[in-house]
Amino acid sequence: MNPNPSQTASFLDSFLPSAWRQTPAPKTETAPTSGLEFTRLVEVLASPSGDRNRLSSLGLTQAALWGDTVVFWGQTLATTAIYCADWHAVKTAVSAHQSVPGGSAPIAHFGAAPAFDGPTKVLFCGQTQVGQNAIFQADLTAGADAAGAVEGGQAVKPLLLTEQPILANDDGFINFSNPSVQAGKIAFLGRLMSDQQKGIFSYVDGALQMITRQSGADCPTPFADLGRPAIDGETGHVVFRAHDSHYQMGLYHSVDGELSPFATAQTSIPDGIGTFTSFGDPLVASGQVIFCGRGNVFQQGLYRLTADGLEALVNTQTRIPDSLETFARFHAFSVEGEAVAFLAGDSHGHLGLFILRKDELIKVIGVGDILEDKPIRNLMLGHYGLHGQGLAFRVRFVDGSEGIYRVDWGK
Repeated sequence: MNPNPSQTASFLDSFLPSAWRQTPAPKTETAPTSGLEFTRLVEVLASPSGDRNRLSSLGLTQAALWGDTVVFWGQTLATTAIYCADWHAVKTAVSAHQSVPGGSAPIAHFGAAPAFDGPTKVLFCGQTQVGQNAIFQADLTAGADAAGAVEGGQAVKPLLLTEQPILANDDGFINFSNPSVQAGKIAFLGRLMSDQQKGIFSYVDGALQMITRQSGADCPTPFADLGRPAIDGETGHVVFRAHDSHYQMGLYHSVDGELSPFATAQTSIPDGIGTFTSFGDPLVASGQVIFCGRGNVFQQGLYRLTADGLEALVNTQTRIPDSLETFARFHAFSVEGEAVAFLAGDSHGHLGLFILRKDELIKVIGVGDILEDKPIRNLMLGHYGLHGQGLAFRVRFVDGSEGIYRVDWGK
């Protein structure tokens, strides 16, 4: 499948396609000019099929990639589920109303986008039929049959449940959101039962630890609000975005229980002018932190913090590959080792998907390009889209169809 430039189409679209279908073993072709190989894993049709067992929506969550497999949330006319897809087929990993071992009620709804924890385990949030929220772990090697029964053992288990006194002071959680996982280490946002304030927590080797929390009457802290945390699978360090009591935004990390800021409104912008004014949620991997930062005079970019300091990876001074324009806005991104995949646009709002690896910036595909003989309307990327030599992303086409694709390089 060779992406080729075409007339740019508007990518502002507030409606999901009404139906999608599972396709047979996908076709792959190599783009000769770039060495990129595109593969369609899931196809979504614009017209309803009438089949209650065919997927009808991907929702707003994004696909995660590990090896040859992507995992994603999906919905049919009959149920919702978490699905996995590879080169050959789409399969149900966890379905709603599936029984859960350990006394937990069956799952009724799914929450945040699923994420891989190694090649065979998937982490996701959900709500049981009795209203309990939970962080679940699913084993893809166990799967479920057509009736939702577990094959090969306990496919799904709750790691943490709400409405239980699981903290040291007999406090518990009302809900969970935005879990991050690497190498069995989990960080998440949880709202406390005692005063309904949000906190950031880690869950490592069965031990639950509070990193920090919103300031409350009985527990003053520096933070008025907290963003999505990320955890390093090698070190267990947690990074997150937060607003302080004056509602100034900053980025913080927790190292061996000690909290400290690493980028604030007083931090100078590398290769820029002045200091940062705002930040997006950071990601961390292999000892490096990647984040989107903004400054005055329309400054914006992706930045990396390592032991050697803070540096700019790409910013609004960076020339877009195969274009005379420079980047104007940065959106979602994913990190794997030294590689960073990201969505970014130019001053005209034209959105593209790019990969930066070893100081080489590559355009993957853009809005208005042609993929499988169809012009692209929009592109979407999740935090866990990049893995190894592959990248998973969603494409929405002008005709209303959409799909999940992967692109590989270096083969």
